[in-house]
Amino acid sequence: MEPFRPALIEALTLRLFSHRILQQPHFEAHDRGVWLTCDGRRTLIQHYEQRVQREFLSEHAGCRTTLRQQLQNAAVQFKLALAQPHTYAAFRIN
Repeated sequence: MEPFRPALIEALTLRLFSHRILQQPHFEAHDRGVWLTCDGRRTLIQHYEQRVQREFLSEHAGCRTTLRQQLQNAAVQFKLALAQPHTYAAFRIN
């Protein structure tokens, strides 16, 4: 998951807060912490799905792809690399 953090998690977080998509009403204090409300979770999941489905030209894959496809490919490659470690090539954003 770590190779996908900048392209997925950090980019999504920056977008949600810098564009004020998630705001204070989307959060509530609960059990000495802060939790997303139902509407906040719905908003987060909607934007997450948009992010993983957006196509981009990947130099790594050599074609147009999505982050979802690259996550799936990475899981398969990692599984194969357990038996043949020298074959693993981690995802790299362009």
